[in-house]
Amino acid sequence: MVNKKEIVTKLLGQHRKLETDLITIQEKIGIETIDAQFVSSNLVKFHKDLLEHLTLENDVFYKELLLEMENSGIDTSNTKEFIKQMHEIGTKVLAFLSTYEIPTNVISNGETFKKEFSVIVETLKLRIESEENGVYSYWL
Repeated sequence: MVNKKEIVTKLLGQHRKLETDLITIQEKIGIETIDAQFVSSNLVKFHKDLLEHLTLENDVFYKELLLEMENSGIDTSNTKEFIKQMHEIGTKVLAFLSTYEIPTNVISNGETFKKEFSVIVETLKLRIESEENGVYSYWL
């Protein structure tokens, strides 16, 4: 049996770490000239942190949540749709990261990068809020 509180606590901690990663990058892209090397290396760190989070969330949390719901006779269709939407967000963020982890791509696409990064940040904020106020709190 998995320790629900321990998993949710770890996921919440990972959310705070991801938010810190994004703030660090956001502070550097708000200046006149983007430090592409700094941004790219921090995107690599964010990517690593995100993959660690997604692995725990997708391979443990969501699987256990659905199993518990099904064993309790609860309809999982809305939860499965939510999980599908979260996977789609993850896919978009990973595609963004694969493009901009290379400093030259940040430099050559500076304004586009800034706009896309802003969308990524807002999307992830929404995802984090949805998870923390929804499925995380439901599982405890």
